[in-house]
Amino acid sequence: MEVFILILLIGGVVVFFAIKHSKQTTSSWAEAASKLRLNFENENFGYRRIHGKRVDLVLEIKTEQVGKTSWTSYQAEFAESLPFSLNLAQQSFFTDVKNALLNKIDLESGDSAFDRKIIVESPEAERAREFLDERARSAIIKLLSRFDSFEMNDVRIRVIQKRLVSDSEKLVGDARLLESSAQKILESALPSTGPRKVPPPFPKKEPVEEGEIEEATPEVVEKVVQEAALETEIEKEFESVFEVITEESEPPEIVLSHNGSVFAKHCRELFAECQSNYEMLKAFDEELKGTEIDETALLKRAESFSMDRVFGRGPGIRRFFPLGSLENGAQLMLVTNSPVDLTIPEAKEKEGNADSIQGNFVAFDPFSRTLFVKVPQLDKDHA
Repeated sequence: MEVFILILLIGGVVVFFAIKHSKQTTSSWAEAASKLRLNFENENFGYRRIHGKRVDLVLEIKTEQVGKTSWTSYQAEFAESLPFSLNLAQQSFFTDVKNALLNKIDLESGDSAFDRKIIVESPEAERAREFLDERARSAIIKLLSRFDSFEMNDVRIRVIQKRLVSDSEKLVGDARLLESSAQKILESALPSTGPRKVPPPFPKKEPVEEGEIEEATPEVVEKVVQEAALETEIEKEFESVFEVITEESEPPEIVLSHNGSVFAKHCRELFAECQSNYEMLKAFDEELKGTEIDETALLKRAESFSMDRVFGRGPGIRRFFPLGSLENGAQLMLVTNSPVDLTIPEAKEKEGNADSIQGNFVAFDPFSRTLFVKVPQLDKDHA
């Protein structure tokens, strides 16, 4: 009897600590999902999943279990599949035997260290070798050094830790490494079709002091020259334009949705030759991210929010400004938050009218063709 009670006590202690550990793990996964700004699902402490879309990737992290064996699987799914069929797998005794039995050919990249670790299969050998440049091979080797298993095809990358990862920092670090590596691999697989024409930086508004003449922008000068050439009176037209500029006490308003807007035209030209969502994001990162904007635009609509993935915790107001259409017909939109002292009724009253935008470009969503500008949120006492 005493032995039976002792066994029950030991079993109870084991169950107690198992449940406690499972709850701690679930809490860590929820924390990791929050840091990654992805969704978290949990079911009976046995199945956990973090998933969501980030830029050109759909990231997924989940626990899996077969019998008493547990592991954590990380997957990056490409928003657009690679332009050719491809399969990569980690080299092992079993894969060698399988390839020999099925008479499959393992393509060689020319990098002996890489070829010893990865099996490459593709019906387009030359394209596969071109894709496996130093950048792609380096990203794949980095994943091999971090994870226990690696496999990739033309739509996704999957890596595995052969254990249940229960630390939030480890989960976040693994996910970010997979994401950055996948981005580098996409750079090799989806190269630019040619040198992209980069439009000149849009001019910043400078305050005009009383009695000072505003400097003409390159766009204004070009317009003047074209108009003067048409009328064959270049000198006369130049003088007339500069007289108008001199008489202006303030710079003219720029309406972003108008075809003649310097900034709207800049954005349309910036994305005009991008062949994929990835190239659009790269163009934004190189040309606009972090740039300050101080413009007047036509407000399409305003809406309140309690939580936003770009602007953070609310309450706040999102304002939407159209930038016009790209060459493929897609609509380009700019979204910004509002100063802390602006109320939703005040914002609604400005719909259909000009409103100011002052802030920095912080993000771009290539799927919805939306630029995000963040207005600094200062306390009224420090504004």
